[in-house]
Amino acid sequence: MAGSWFQVGYEAVVAESARITSFRQPRRFFLKPGKTGDVVYVDDDATSFYEHSYRRNGDWHELSCSSPLKIDACCRRLGEPYYVGLYTVVDCSRYTGQDGKVYQFELKAFAAKIGSLQTLRRKRQTLVSFAYRKCCIARDTDKSPASGNDFTFGDEVKDHDKLFAITNYKGKLLKDLYDAAESDPEEFQKLSKTFQFQRDGEGRLVRRVPAFNYEVLYMPHSEEEIQRILSGEILAGGDFNKQQPGKPGTGPGPGGAAGGNTQGVDF
Repeated sequence: MAGSWFQVGYEAVVAESARITSFRQPRRFFLKPGKTGDVVYVDDDATSFYEHSYRRNGDWHELSCSSPLKIDACCRRLGEPYYVGLYTVVDCSRYTGQDGKVYQFELKAFAAKIGSLQTLRRKRQTLVSFAYRKCCIARDTDKSPASGNDFTFGDEVKDHDKLFAITNYKGKLLKDLYDAAESDPEEFQKLSKTFQFQRDGEGRLVRRVPAFNYEVLYMPHSEEEIQRILSGEILAGGDFNKQQPGKPGTGPGPGGAAGGNTQGVDF
């Protein structure tokens, strides 16, 4: 049962949990103007789709769009979507966030709009693969994409065990998340919505840094869900390729940005 402003029953709790989860996508890699950052690309190809940026309660978020031609709820509220390609990267930069915590080797989403995707496509033609390859990314000016505009690719990762052991997701080591997933079915189900797991011949999780589960994390919402998600303050036209103070989910901690020291990048 539901009224105009209230709901009764546990189904409402599930729906609200899904709405909150929609704000908890992976943090996105970005750089301050004039800075560089080292990353390791995890996947070879971008997973591309259309999305909107919007502002809610003073913070920026992204919302996947099912099609640029379909005038659905998100397009009616937020205008025309833009095309974006996502990669999974390990951000090797070491820095202290505004929360006072030290961050390094965090798994993030690297977002590239069409210009950057064309640049990466040309880079890809000269390499065997991006997967598990080191890259130094630079952002020249405040007019450059926030995720960087210059890409210098290096060697492939040689020690996958070491990379896995030091990589974390939002402050939690992957090895600890994997241990929990293998011992607790509920933790496995939860984590499988975030990562693309691989299993070995005996059914155990392969201890290698995984790519994000884009299909689940960025699945477009129904019109009803969109209305619920956009129930706060909205500002159309947000663009993650421009500097956006206070935008969550993109930095290495509250208010942080990559581009610090890259100590220990040896694997």
